[in-house]
Amino acid sequence: MAYRCNLCVHFVALTLALFLNHLVRYHTNDPNFHVLCGINGCSKTYRNCISFKNHIKRKHADVLLAEKKWSSYRTGERYERCEW
Repeated sequence: MAYRCNLCVHFVALTLALFLNHLVRYHTNDPNFHVLCGINGCSKTYRNCISFKNHIKRKHADVLLAEKKWSSYRTGERYERCEW
């Protein structure tokens, strides 16, 4: 799945982790920050970047974990545990 930034339009991330890193790095203090979660049909919206990141970690950690496992599988790394 691809994740597109609705704030700067040109940014697209192939993983949720990269998308969150982008949001925190470039939009943490953006006064116009607004994002719809949308993961697995989630309709929660956020006006604060850190609140959105915390929501993802609490409610959609399985997506981050699956991405980490897939990445480890593809690169041949041994998966131990997910560190955010």
